[in-house]
Amino acid sequence: GGVWELEDAHGPGVGSVAMRAEMEEGFAQGFRNSFARLGLPLSHIEVRHINDWQYTSVFVHEAPRSAGKPPPDIILKALTRLHPKSRARTKVAANACANRVAQGFAQEWAATRQAWIDRILTHQRVDLSALDNQALATHLEASVQLCADGFQRHFELVAGAIPLGEWFVKTAQWGLPAADVRHAVMYGTPVHHESALRLARLREALGDTAPDSLGAIRAVSDDASAALDDYLDHHGYWLAEDRIAAPLLVHFPSAIIQSIQTAQHPGDIPPISARVAALRDQVPADQHEEFDRLATDAHEAYKMLDDNSGILAAWAGGVAARDLRKAADRLVETGQLANTEQVWVLTSQQVIDLLRGASSPSLEAIETAFARWQANARLEPPRHLNGTPSPPPDPSIFPDPVAGLVAAVGAFLNDKFNGAGSTIGIGDHQVTGRAVVVDAPSEALERIQPGDILVTTATTPAYNAILGIVGGIVVSTGGPSSHAAVVAREMGTPAIVGYPDATTAISDGSTITLDPRTATITTVKG
Repeated sequence: GGVWELEDAHGPGVGSVAMRAEMEEGFAQGFRNSFARLGLPLSHIEVRHINDWQYTSVFVHEAPRSAGKPPPDIILKALTRLHPKSRARTKVAANACANRVAQGFAQEWAATRQAWIDRILTHQRVDLSALDNQALATHLEASVQLCADGFQRHFELVAGAIPLGEWFVKTAQWGLPAADVRHAVMYGTPVHHESALRLARLREALGDTAPDSLGAIRAVSDDASAALDDYLDHHGYWLAEDRIAAPLLVHFPSAIIQSIQTAQHPGDIPPISARVAALRDQVPADQHEEFDRLATDAHEAYKMLDDNSGILAAWAGGVAARDLRKAADRLVETGQLANTEQVWVLTSQQVIDLLRGASSPSLEAIETAFARWQANARLEPPRHLNGTPSPPPDPSIFPDPVAGLVAAVGAFLNDKFNGAGSTIGIGDHQVTGRAVVVDAPSEALERIQPGDILVTTATTPAYNAILGIVGGIVVSTGGPSSHAAVVAREMGTPAIVGYPDATTAISDGSTITLDPRTATITTVKG
């Protein structure tokens, strides 16, 4: 029951069978845990695969699913006030607000961030070539668990966006300019800053040389070689797309070299007080304390969101993908797979079992599953199953402590996914360059040259490696808080988000002028 919506915000295409069960479980359990901690009127969000395509659905706390849609507002209002479990949930929400539980997500991430990095690095640094198949199977079990743990923790931390939503709601009540409100707090993602720092140090180690390969970089000096190792160690094994079957950044040496050649030192992250001073002056003096608290909370929440996404999903997932590829190589050698791509239609446990000598599934069964997977990839999946999504309920139908949380969640989601459906420019100067129209970050990594204007549906942390060299960004989806918008602000790159049908309206290879001030694209003739 319930309405299911096609999940293509993180890239088109079918999902692999490998890591599917772990991702589906981590997705649902992560949201279930955080929604319960906060007392939200939602139970959880689920992702399921229908003919290998991902669909998501929202589950309302204690509401039946048989109708296909959430209950009408009047039923939902009664449910949240009369049902014993819903009343208990409201008490949890009141406690969460009083004890600033939502604000604690960012603090929890900051306290555990290095431990996650250390865990990933320890696993990543294992020499797979030194492992026999039995040892590789044991190692792969740990890879799968690492990735599953990362998925679940990432989806738990999504609820940490609530302080950003509260900032949007209150600053709108104060009448502050929306663009300034976002610019004031949306900067300083640690993993973006660390990547830029490592690239800048590598560029400095190269001096005036311009090596054209990773091997040539290593030959420049011991310092350059060490700086390259440090960069690849921390950023090279990230997934180049938001799917486990995607290649890794290390598979695109030309993109890495271009990023090094154009790297600039990012400088220190400015304190938030320097960003919000002008806005603070527009708020009544007796509300400055509330303003300061909201601004700080929003900034910390913003830093946490993209940071944990990159580390827990793109990086942990990339290490698991690397290990699955090594397993595929071994299974091809033993004749259990006909080619390495077939590993993506096996469950993680099946891959582990085959490494340990299992005879099932047979090569014939695997080839049949692979052919079906390829056929499903050519389907045109419907946007919705079992009806169409209902608009979110008005926050006012919920009891007071829940209403504030629901309003904050709604404000953040509207800002991230462009609930208003508007076209938004980011930046204060226009740029002219070659339009490179792509469907996936791996394609961008292969094709983008410095100064090109990236045109795609949406960006994610998988695009980070090349966003530092592009001249501009155009995406057809997303809002002011989307990944493309916030990275454009951080890097000072002109961008347009929510540009209708960008990937079809703009011709690949054409020369275009992007003007963020008017949110327009002009094709340059000649």
